Amino acid sequence: MRVGERCVTFDRYGRGRRTPGGRWGFLRGIVRWVILAWCVPIAFAQTPLGGDSPCDSCEPPADWASVRLLTAASVESIGALYARRNLAAMKHAQDAYGLGDGGHPSPRAVEGASLLFQLNAWDGIRLVAELALPHERILVVGDDDAVSPLREDYANVAVYPLRFVERAVLGRGFFCLRYRIPSLYEERIRMGPTRLRTAVEEVRLPKKGTQRIFLREFALSDRDKIEMLFEEFLCGKAHSMRLEDRGDSLELVMLYDLQGIYVRKAAHSKLGALAVWRSIPSSGRLTSEPRLGACAYFPRLTFSLPSFLPDLGLDDLRDFAYPQPVAPKVWFSFPERYLPTWLQSTPAGTFTRWKSLGPRPLIFSELFPDL
Repeated sequence: MRVGERCVTFDRYGRGRRTPGGRWGFLRGIVRWVILAWCVPIAFAQTPLGGDSPCDSCEPPADWASVRLLTAASVESIGALYARRNLAAMKHAQDAYGLGDGGHPSPRAVEGASLLFQLNAWDGIRLVAELALPHERILVVGDDDAVSPLREDYANVAVYPLRFVERAVLGRGFFCLRYRIPSLYEERIRMGPTRLRTAVEEVRLPKKGTQRIFLREFALSDRDKIEMLFEEFLCGKAHSMRLEDRGDSLELVMLYDLQGIYVRKAAHSKLGALAVWRSIPSSGRLTSEPRLGACAYFPRLTFSLPSFLPDLGLDDLRDFAYPQPVAPKVWFSFPERYLPTWLQSTPAGTFTRWKSLGPRPLIFSELFPDL
């Protein structure tokens, strides 16, 4: 990572700052229990930007020495970095199964290469966590123009909209987006065969009354869509760890203590956390039973836990489709030019063989014992 005065970019070789290990935070008490019970060596640390609430992080600290301003060029370099990472993961999977030698590959080889690519791919949840976790610097995006390269040129960047962004702040384990929500707005965006609605609405939210919100439809499949609602502030905390679970080495990434985001189906449900996990390939190859999964947590009921843990809502933890990788939209518009033939895609910006495998990590049973 090249750091200039209040500006950060990633070089053409894809070298960016990676913070080793994870950080104490949301799972501090649980991880300590895990260390004693499972002997998993993990150490975490998190420091609020401006207070204990994630939304306090929307105001950068007074110490500007640690602040780096992201311009449109540096945001574009982040998208390009993730594209290079995913291109490298694609090539590694292809070489591991000998799919670049021509001929007609076997279905087993195609299945194995697709799964290995998925295990090594980089998605939008990991992008947010990677930018939010480092303690030594704080990233600030000053306006909507700075994030436009990600919004316009890349697919699967985030589960939140990158439009009308007034400010974004990431670092020290926190992230926050502040939106400038207009009084009137409606647009339908075509994603392959699907048209997705984005709009501004007046909505009555639980315990908050009527609010002006930003609505964004997301495609779950070619036929199924879901509405997500965003308040003026969207903020939360990030957490990353590695653990041993039933003999498997897993990477777990969480965005939690989320504020300002709802899912609307029959009613409005507050989204409290997102988590993704995957097996860590051994020597670059598939494990015997690889695991991939993602879940969303919707808090509605709360009760007091021991003093070393925060109060958590333990009402609902739902599986959802494993997130697709961050990739240039042009890959999906012209797959014959940019993608190998064994990797099937859709014009909507997705890969068709994306899947979830295996059970949730047992640590969720500790966090959500009533499920």
